[in-house]
Formats: sequence, C-alpha cells, structure tokens
Amino acid sequence: NNKVAVRAGQWVYLQVPEIDHTWHPFSLASATSDSLVDLHVGVVSNEKDWKVVRSNGTESTNRLSKWESKSKTWTYRLFQLVNKRSPVVKAKIMGPYGWSFTSCFDPKFGGAVVIGAGTGLTAAESVLRETIYRRKQGLKTPEKVWFIWSCREVDDLLWCWHNLLSLLVDTCVDKSISVDSLCKNSNMLDWLGVSIYVTRADNFVLQDFISCSSSIVKLDSPRDSKSELEIGNGRSLIEAKVKEWLLSRIIQGSLTDKDTHISRFLNGCRGVLDASKNASRNGLSVCYCGPSGLAFTIAESVKLCKGDRDTAIEFSADHQ
Repeated sequence: NNKVAVRAGQWVYLQVPEIDHTWHPFSLASATSDSLVDLHVGVVSNEKDWKVVRSNGTESTNRLSKWESKSKTWTYRLFQLVNKRSPVVKAKIMGPYGWSFTSCFDPKFGGAVVIGAGTGLTAAESVLRETIYRRKQGLKTPEKVWFIWSCREVDDLLWCWHNLLSLLVDTCVDKSISVDSLCKNSNMLDWLGVSIYVTRADNFVLQDFISCSSSIVKLDSPRDSKSELEIGNGRSLIEAKVKEWLLSRIIQGSLTDKDTHISRFLNGCRGVLDASKNASRNGLSVCYCGPSGLAFTIAESVKLCKGDRDTAIEFSADHQ
C-alpha cells in the first residue's frame, strides 16, 4: 500500500535523517511494475582524495583493505552509512516529480531511441524497464527499441553494468526477448539494440575491462531475488551468450565524434525501420536524459534525419 507511483523519466528527492535533513534529487531507475524505488547514487569525491587503508587506519596497498576518502561529501557519507548498516538505512522520499517520457512507448512510432548520458543513464534504464514490462503485458510499444548509454571512463561502466546485464538475461529467460538467432556481431538482440559509448577510454583499460568482465564482483541488490530462483544451466548459457554480445556493443568514442556521431546512428535506425515489413510505421521517437550540451547535438541530428516522417523528441534533466 506504500508503493510509490512512478513513471519513466521522473525523479525524487531523497533525505537521510541520520546524515542531515537536506533533500537531494535523484532520477528514478524504476518502472511502474516495480515494488521498490530504485536509485543509482554515485559517490561524489575528488579522485585525489581517495586512499586505501587497513582496518587500523594506516595506508595500504593490500587488496583486502578498504577505500576511504578525505572528501566528506553527502554521497560519500551515505556510502559509509550503507556499508556500516547494510541492508537497512532509514530514508525519506518526496515525489516523484517531473514530466515522464511518453512518446517512446507510443505504438504509432516504429522505433524508439532511448539515450542516457552520465547520470542520465538512470532515467534511460527506467524507460528500458518500462518498455520490457509493457511488452511482457502484451501492450503495444514501438516495434524496435535502441538503448544508448554514454559514459566517460571505463570505471563508469561498473556503475550499471550488472543491472543492465541482469535485466537483459531475465528478459531472455522469460522469452520476452529471443536469443535463438543471436550472434556476437549482431546489432540487435531480437527487437532491442544496445550501444555503450565510452568517450574517454584508454584502449588498454577498455580491453582489460572486456577480458576481465567475468571476474568483476557483483554487489547484492533487491532485484536479485527473482534471478536467484532461476539459476541453472539454462540461465547460465543464456547469460554467457548475452554477456558476449553486450561486451561487443561497447564502443570507444562519443556521440559527437565524426565516425560515431548520433546522426549516423539515427540514420541507421531510419534504415532499419524503412526496411521493415511494416514500413508505414516508420516514425521515430528519441528520448534523452543527460547533460544539456549533448542535448543540442541530439536535437540538431533529429532535425537532419527527420525528412517527411513522424519524429518526436523528449528531454529530461539528469538528477544526481
């Protein structure tokens, strides 16, 4: 009865009285079907302030030691509190607020492009979860969906990598996405396309992430409860296949670079829709959440590829 009614693209204020009584805005990663309010909180702290310490408080390079920061930001204090009191930290939520995305769910469009940049990934994940939920319920949505995640560094991939992978695997396990014809070089996973742009990645570090992805430690999440019931050989095979494909969708570049520009991507989406069996439904919805600078580039690119076909574009500010 205390479920918060949320819509994709909205945000809430969060207060943790044990830290202070200040309200902090965060974008929602939840879908309307969720029984929980899902927030991604990045720890804001100066990179030079971090150090590794032993349990006695002295600096160390021991891998079993823990990280601490001299910057006592609100997010870092929350990080300390969660690690100390996990899994229960009392918090207050006010909201949700903001205009939700709508056109990306409208079946009059043949395709939807959902873009999350930086902390705007949270809202984009919310849209993806909502799309998957609606398709599971038999509700009509755009025939094709392209999910774009743009981040700066390889370290940023760790933020939501497992969330995205688990979501795709769960959706394949319940057959809302078919993996029968999937191969490593496929651009699409059935009706869904995923592209992950890493804008400032060192090539060596990026390749190291790809080769070592299986050893990355996954933190426990309330969303794991369903997956734990479905662990078995069938799921493991699907997960291996989806992970291999998802790793192949990591692109070293940005949406403003010449060779990976968003206008090239949108024209490619147009080509897929024009070649589909239902070519009369070739309208494209573009939804973006992230920094304002990239929003102007996306808006201009949408105008260039619009032509005489239906196009809708929606923006939402990222909150972190």
